[in-house]
Amino acid sequence: MSTKRASEEAPRGYKKLLVEALALRSQGGKTAYKRAKILTGVFSDQEFRLDNGNVDDFGLAEVLDQYVDDLLANHPFLLLKAMLEYCPDENRWEEGKLGSLMKEMREAGQEPKRDVQRRHKITLAQYAELEEKFERERTRCKQLQRENAELKEELHKAEKRVKQLERAGSVAA
Repeated sequence: MSTKRASEEAPRGYKKLLVEALALRSQGGKTAYKRAKILTGVFSDQEFRLDNGNVDDFGLAEVLDQYVDDLLANHPFLLLKAMLEYCPDENRWEEGKLGSLMKEMREAGQEPKRDVQRRHKITLAQYAELEEKFERERTRCKQLQRENAELKEELHKAEKRVKQLERAGSVAA
C-alpha cells in the first residue's frame, strides 16, 4: 500500500492542464475554445518547455497536437492558437463551426505565425576556436573529477581515523 496521499499522486502544473484537455477531448468540438485556452497556457509554461527538451515552438506544438487533432488537420494546435488570437470571444466558438471561423480568419489575412528562429552563423575559425575551448573545458572537468575523487578518498580516510581515535579514547577512559 502506498503511503502517498491522493493529492500527492495527482498531476500538478501543466500536467494537470493536459489531463483536463484530454478529458475535454471526449466532448468534441464544443470544447474547442476551452482546450485552445488550456493548451495555449501549457505552450507558454516554462516547465513544459523544459520537460520537452525546450525545443522550438514547432516541436512543442507537435506535442500539443495530440490534444486537438480531432478538431483540425495539419498542425491543429497552431491553428487553434491563431484562431484564439484572432477571435478571443468564447461565444463565437460555441457555435462549433471552426471551419467558418478559420475561413474568416484566413480571409482577414491572419494565418498562423510560422516564424522560425534564425540560427547564428559562425565561421570555421570561430567553430575551431569553440571546439578547442570545449576540449580544454572537458579536460579541466576530468581533472576536477579526479581531484574530487582524491579528496573524497582523503575525507573517507580522515573519517575512519577519527572513528579509530574516538574508539581508542573511549577505551582509555
